[in-house]
Amino acid sequence: MALQNQKSKIKSSHFAKASTSAKATADRSRDKQNDQNLSSKSSSVPTTMEELLAHDGTISAIGPSEILIDIKGKTEGIVLEKDKRLYSELLSRLSVGSKVKAVVISAESDNGHPVLSLRRELLDKNWTILLDKKEKGEEVEVTGVELTRGGLLVEAMGLRGFIPLSHLEAKESPESYVGIKFKVKILDLDRKERRIVFSQKAGRLDTAALKALLGKLKIGEEYQGI
Repeated sequence: MALQNQKSKIKSSHFAKASTSAKATADRSRDKQNDQNLSSKSSSVPTTMEELLAHDGTISAIGPSEILIDIKGKTEGIVLEKDKRLYSELLSRLSVGSKVKAVVISAESDNGHPVLSLRRELLDKNWTILLDKKEKGEEVEVTGVELTRGGLLVEAMGLRGFIPLSHLEAKESPESYVGIKFKVKILDLDRKERRIVFSQKAGRLDTAALKALLGKLKIGEEYQGI
């Protein structure tokens, strides 16, 4: 009888340990799942100030000096872009009903509207356009801004870039490019580093290649042009 009681106690002890172990495993599994869910949720939560202030909206009205955007607030947000060139570019791309992502730069204007900016929206699209032009080998119009020791700072679609002196076509002085518009091609573009390198000479026939081509031509022969 004593032996039977002892076996029963041992069996109960093993059962209790097994139950405790199973419970601990279940708890660890649940905690891990909770951590994964929390991580998943936190990854979608805005972390930067700009993300916190960004709102999806719809263009509700466009005027010569302001744009109204419905951001599902008490009142419509207003875009008051002081840079006329940027504002002109916005007007050329947007229309009533366009979906945009605007950033709040002031909670309320003198007229009671939240003040919004579409610069980030515009420049994000311009990066995409320039990348597409680079991949297709298309020319871009730039404006000379400032001459530096190594080259020329230029602006293209609201973004700053650089042209090395060796990639500028010969003129009386590189300074003559400042303030004028001219065509270039994109040599390098790194959006993460916010770097754009242009070349005025890229894609054009170099002197050596031209001389080689002229050397193959013969007087009196007919050639098919392009």
